Amino acid sequence: MVKFQKFRIGDLFTAESGDTDLKKVDIENNSVPVITSGVQNYGILGLTTKKAKVIPQNTITVDMFGNVYFRDFEYKMVTHARVFSLIPKQNITRSIGLYFQTCLSKHKSKFSYDNMCVFTKLENETIELPIDDAGKLDVEFIENYIRQLEAD
Repeated sequence: MVKFQKFRIGDLFTAESGDTDLKKVDIENNSVPVITSGVQNYGILGLTTKKAKVIPQNTITVDMFGNVYFRDFEYKMVTHARVFSLIPKQNITRSIGLYFQTCLSKHKSKFSYDNMCVFTKLENETIELPIDDAGKLDVEFIENYIRQLEAD
């Protein structure tokens, strides 16, 4: 039987934001994806070569409405649309990232235009994750669980 434990989001992730105000005019449809808020195209505005901080792959973006997406690619972020990146404190795989995405998405209902999601509001929230007998994140369970979902 799988055991679950609550983990504080701030104990699992740090947050980063973009450093350049990328806009629609900066989209050239080549090079690095640009992330903005919203669900259209999973928040991907387009591609750009404009100089801006690149966020590493295998991280998660969260926008002001609480939309959460795992990113298995490097990307840049706009600064005007209130989107931030969750950087895991330990390396994660695609499967673990997708699992985290689903767990974090459960907090979406708490946020709106009048109550925007920012890391300081999210960091003290918790998510329930499977743990092994040593009380550590059960990576093997998550990997197998996601593999089974994808196979189905």
